[in-house]
Amino acid sequence: MTGPMPPPLSSPARLHPTPASPDSPGSGGAFGGPPPLPIPGRIPNPPSPLVVRCLATLPESPDQAESRRAIAALLDRPAASPFVTEFTAAAESESVSLDLVWLAEPRLAIGPCPPMAALAVPGAGSTAMVFVTGGEMPIMGQSDGCARLSIGNEPGWLIENRSDLLRAVANDIAGGSVEACRGVAMLQALVDPEQTAIAGSYIQAGFTRLARLGYYRRPIHARRGENITWPAGIRLVSMNRLADGEAMLARALDRSYIDTLDCPALCGLRPASDVIESHKSVGTFDPALWFILLLGDEPVGCILLSVCDTEGSVELVYLGLGPEVRGKGLGRGLLVHALGVLAGIGRTLACAVDMDNAPALKLYEQQGFRRFAARDAFILPLHRAAR
Repeated sequence: MTGPMPPPLSSPARLHPTPASPDSPGSGGAFGGPPPLPIPGRIPNPPSPLVVRCLATLPESPDQAESRRAIAALLDRPAASPFVTEFTAAAESESVSLDLVWLAEPRLAIGPCPPMAALAVPGAGSTAMVFVTGGEMPIMGQSDGCARLSIGNEPGWLIENRSDLLRAVANDIAGGSVEACRGVAMLQALVDPEQTAIAGSYIQAGFTRLARLGYYRRPIHARRGENITWPAGIRLVSMNRLADGEAMLARALDRSYIDTLDCPALCGLRPASDVIESHKSVGTFDPALWFILLLGDEPVGCILLSVCDTEGSVELVYLGLGPEVRGKGLGRGLLVHALGVLAGIGRTLACAVDMDNAPALKLYEQQGFRRFAARDAFILPLHRAAR
């Protein structure tokens, strides 16, 4: 193994905010402190052609019609569309809050400029997922698709307006004016690789493309497979059997980030406690399914599993090894052990991996995983938010 396997920032099939996502090994910058002051002498952004309002920060709560209009703009649908009602109900049933919506409307009549909107969904580990008109939304699987995905060429003004909207979201959250986002230090987004215009808007707004994540899965067989014999000095222990399990896990994570090939730009951007909270937020946390690899008494790797739903889907939230135990077949051993533990518990094991991590891709494919989706992951540490 060559490093950590990040969980998806959110699942591509259902895009629940997590962790990751893209989540993930490290995220965030100056966590826990106030946002930095603007750089002295910095030239402000030119006036935006949009009027952007966060409905959650209005002096008076928006009425139902205003909220519906904002959600309709987010979905690029008429306010009267039944899909808006269906989407809102699905979000409520999935406990995805639609409260943090920014509505952007044209300031001047300079051409066809429909309203658009953005949605922030705070998650564990000081992160928030950001969704925008034209992209995918937090709830998938609706009858006629979610949003009208923006694929292909778009006029420059539309890309710029969307980037202005995303910049306003980042600045409002970084500036502390959104109560529900206090403590959020990193924004995350997932974009379909074909949505080049959406990607361009995120980049113009200050986001950085982190990686292209491949989403892989394989069936879990009902019977246990081979038994793993670990090399001398190596043992695997579930976290619930360690008195200082979280501290040991934090040390294992730190070892696995050294020279990692999986989303290396994330490493060191936030404390281990935030990373662990992000991992716990994926599915149902069960410390009996979180395993720490020990070399002697020193943690040098881990594999974290979470059951995600009643249909038998299990997320391989994270798999990582420290440099001292890579290249010894232990990554394969961890996967085989996981599949044995999950026999009779789940039906499908899924994971996300940086598609530039060739050794990890080879391991997964050798173990029967097949790719079913891909997303480009973008991040914006809020100490870098455009102002």
